[in-house]
Amino acid sequence: GETLAVNLDDPRVAALPVPAGARRVTFGEHPDADIRLVNVELIPGDLSSRVEFATPQGPITAVLPVPSHHIARNAAGALAVAYALGL
Repeated sequence: GETLAVNLDDPRVAALPVPAGARRVTFGEHPDADIRLVNVELIPGDLSSRVEFATPQGPITAVLPVPSHHIARNAAGALAVAYALGL
C-alpha cells in the first residue's frame, strides 16, 4: 500500500486528506509526530549538529555534518521515510 510521510510542523500539509488505505507516518518537532526532532545542538567549531529524535522504536542521536537546524528537520523527514520502509 501507499505511505505518506507528513510534516506535522506545516499545518497546511498536516491537514491534507489521506487517501483511503494509505498509511500516514508523521515527522517534525510537533509533539504528536511519529518521528520527532527533540533537540538540535549546533557545533560551529566542528561545522556539525548533534541531533536527537524520538521514534516509535526509541531515541536516536546522530551528528550531521552541517551546523543547521533546518537540515535536522530534513533529517527527521528522511527518518520517517526509513521508518515507513521498515529500516
